[in-house]
Order: sequence, then C-alpha cells, then structure tokens
Amino acid sequence: MDSVNVIAAPAVDGALVLDGRFQRPLRLGIEQLRRYDSVLATPFDLRCYTTNRFIRSVEPYRGVRLTTLITEAGLPDAVPGEFKRTVFVAVGQDGYVVTFSWHELFNTPIGETVLVAYECGGRALDAEEGAPILFSGADILPAPRHVKRLARIEAQVLRASVWVLGLVLGWVGLSGRRRAISSTPQAYHGPLFLRVSMPCLTIRLLVLPLPIRSTHKSPHARPPGLHSPPAPPRPTRNSSPG
Repeated sequence: MDSVNVIAAPAVDGALVLDGRFQRPLRLGIEQLRRYDSVLATPFDLRCYTTNRFIRSVEPYRGVRLTTLITEAGLPDAVPGEFKRTVFVAVGQDGYVVTFSWHELFNTPIGETVLVAYECGGRALDAEEGAPILFSGADILPAPRHVKRLARIEAQVLRASVWVLGLVLGWVGLSGRRRAISSTPQAYHGPLFLRVSMPCLTIRLLVLPLPIRSTHKSPHARPPGLHSPPAPPRPTRNSSPG
C-alpha cells in the first residue's frame, strides 16, 4: 500500500498482526510476545494531551521493543532504500491510530523506548486490562501514543514527488494534446498538468504552453495563394477652367 489514507480494519481475536509492506507478516498472541527479549520501562504520569490534566500514574511497563518485531517481520526492500521511507501505522481494536517513521524508530533514541507491553508493575496484563499495550516512553506526553489493545502494525512506504516545470513553444511537444486543443475554435492558454508514476517515484509535470493559434478555418476564408482583386480607383472631381 502506497498511501496512509487507507487503514485495514484491526483484528478482533486479540492477536497482534504485523502486515502491509512487511516481508514476513506476523500474527502474535500475548504468550508469543513473551518469548522475545524484554525491556523494562520507567514509570510515568499519564496526562491528557489537550489540557495536561493528570489521569493516573502508571507503573513500569515490561514488553518487547517495537523495533524487534519490525525486524522480525522484515523491512520493505523491493526498491533500494525504500525502507527509510516506511511509516508504521499502529491501530487499536477501537480504531485509534498512531504512527511512527523508520527514522524515528531506528535512527533516534525514541525507538529504544517504544514497547509492546504485556506486564505492568511486575503483573501480567490480559486483554481486559488492555494488553498488548503500545507505549512510547520518550514522548513528552505519553498519552497520544499510548494504545491499549493494540491490534495491528501496518507498514506503508511513502512515495516521493518531484515537480518539473516545462515550457512548450508553439506546437513542439504534446502533439496529441495539441491536436485536441487546436481542433477547437479557441486557442488554449492555461497550464497543463501531467503525472508520470514509477515504482518509487511520482513525477508531476507542470507544462506552461504559449498561446496556440487555432487551426479552425472560417467558412469565408480564402484558399492559400488566392488574393483579392485590386480595388477600382476612386473617381476624382475635375475642376472646370474658370
């Protein structure tokens, strides 16, 4: 999937699914998450993002790093370097959505504290208590990316766009488009947008043509080479001798 506008529906059976552009999609239950190396987070205060209202104090989470699961599933590599343009969309069972970029997770300290947690305060969590829980420990306010009942991690690769400005002189280029334009009585004066798509690149062309002279022929137009006859001389008044 090349766009983050479409998010797949979350799973409903309690399993965490890693899909999208991963090389090896995964489906993991709580017990399977416990088999990975675990990390213990620091306690924190959960506050509302919009009002900074205190919600509750949260004891230390224990879980597996999100980067560990992503590495297990395999980053996209169909095009060299496309993994660096990958966005990871995390979806809760209630439809709540948060995002992480590859750079954020693998190229900054943030990734070391993003956990998929299954314990809190030394006590195992179950689905009724929100497990598995996605938690980003390095965020200034943890609430916006604190996702209970995490259901899906979807990998999506962003596509780059390049704008190219071109100028069409007269009839040169865009011959098919020009024929369509010149078949109308009015000349075309506006810009023309073209889009060229490749596997990892979208090129948009903004073409600014000069005014194109219409080839529409008037029914009264004379054939080429046919000239109008010369106008007869205007009569002049002769003055009579005085």
